[in-house]
Amino acid sequence: MSNYSVSLVGPAPWGFRLQGGKDFNMPLTISSVSKLYKFCYRCSFSA
Repeated sequence: MSNYSVSLVGPAPWGFRLQGGKDFNMPLTISSVSKLYKFCYRCSFSA
């Protein structure tokens, strides 16, 4: 498992979906990424 720190500036949509978290007693993970949004262009992230 890898840990990443992400800071996004500007309004949504950012192009990714989060899943899990403290309320679900699960790690917070990125469950999907859309190639059409600024998250992918700035971070060169791919799912």
